[in-house]
Amino acid sequence: MVQSEEQKIRVFVTGGTGLIGRSLLQELSDLGLKGTVLTRDALRARTSLAPGFVAVEGSVEDPAWTPHLAGHDAVVHLAGYPLFEKRWSKEVKRRIRCSRVEGTGVLVAGIKALEPSLRPRRVLCASAVGYYGTSERRTFDELSPPGTDYLARVAVEWEGQARMLEGEVEQLILYRLGIVLSTEGGMLGRVLPFFKAGLGGKIASGSQWISWVHHRDVCEVLKGALLAKKSEAGVINLCAPQPVTNKEFTQHLAQLLSRPGFLKVPSVLLHTLLGEGSQYLVRGQKVMPHSLLGGGYSFFYPDITSALEQLISKQSSS
Repeated sequence: MVQSEEQKIRVFVTGGTGLIGRSLLQELSDLGLKGTVLTRDALRARTSLAPGFVAVEGSVEDPAWTPHLAGHDAVVHLAGYPLFEKRWSKEVKRRIRCSRVEGTGVLVAGIKALEPSLRPRRVLCASAVGYYGTSERRTFDELSPPGTDYLARVAVEWEGQARMLEGEVEQLILYRLGIVLSTEGGMLGRVLPFFKAGLGGKIASGSQWISWVHHRDVCEVLKGALLAKKSEAGVINLCAPQPVTNKEFTQHLAQLLSRPGFLKVPSVLLHTLLGEGSQYLVRGQKVMPHSLLGGGYSFFYPDITSALEQLISKQSSS
């Protein structure tokens, strides 16, 4: 049987065992695509990787793995140290920056070291809406300038490293991701047990914006870019077109679960748990995906009601 063009594409994925990576790999595998996943624990990853993908062990900050990039048609770079799992000590902040900035630098150097004929043609690199900084009043789009806080500075450096591939590969796309909603992890995965127990509630005032996106839309956008014969390079805000306030998110989730959601998580408690990182949960940002909408992308889950209904119903039936 003759392979389709899609089945011939080989994809290299960093962060492939993370929240987005797991779903994306399965969808690519279902289409017959093959490739390689960078992981810190190859033995463990091999037991759960989607068919057609092999694991290469290594840290994104250590260049020893980069020769394995050769012969792949595309790279999806998703690796990054979790932002809100630990209190922001100096070491945690160092790891947040190192995994994103230095890790992307290692990837870029690895690609540039390859013979041009062996380089991937297309590189999809994750960034974050944290690029814009935090604000309760402003609305940001792809043309908005960067913020000045810690995560914004990291995002600027992060994207700066990736931009060094411009002219070195055929196409570079930077995706500024919003908060990815999934019951398997991330923000929703962490708060869901509390809401189910009737202990959910808004954070601080609840007026801060959440620029969110359903994990299926993330996978669809990335998959579409990988399979397209030609797609637009540059910066793309990967978030839903209808951001919500924290209060609205709380009300929708509590209502779907038929649980109260009147408790309030005070700012001082968040600061105790997360330190400097708490400000990003207390303030937030409102970001619009103008590039995706202008390019004709139709979101599977454009509003928070449909997104949460699908996620909660899926978990309930599993």
